[in-house]
Amino acid sequence: MASRLRFGAASRSTSDLGVDDAARRRAERKALAGNIRRSQAIEPDPEGGPAGSRRGAPPQGALTGRLLIILTLLLFAAMLIAPQMKVYMQQHREVAELQADIDARTLENEQLKAQAQRYSDSAYIKQQARDRLFMVMPGETRYLVSG
Repeated sequence: MASRLRFGAASRSTSDLGVDDAARRRAERKALAGNIRRSQAIEPDPEGGPAGSRRGAPPQGALTGRLLIILTLLLFAAMLIAPQMKVYMQQHREVAELQADIDARTLENEQLKAQAQRYSDSAYIKQQARDRLFMVMPGETRYLVSG
């Protein structure tokens, strides 16, 4: 019979307790839940932010899921871009070398044009013939001193 009483006491519902007891318990639960919510909302942020803003925030320096996803995407993007950057740098270096070659050939071309312009002058031709080929004008005598 003792087991029956225990079983009966455990299976009592709110209707057996009475309307006043059930209403009183509901009011206590609501008040307690309201106090908990208000205390979380009223607690100021230790860093000076608005009340309740740090609730559920990860500790400083923690690796969150969102940060992990962003870092993974950045790593993936870097892996995709790295080969193209290598090709870009190689092509950039080739373009710089070709530009330097073009500049050198342009300078050589200008020097050759200036030399061709000088050879169109008859006085320059006479001077070159005297210096390089040891030629003399008719009636002149050339003396060559050696040693």
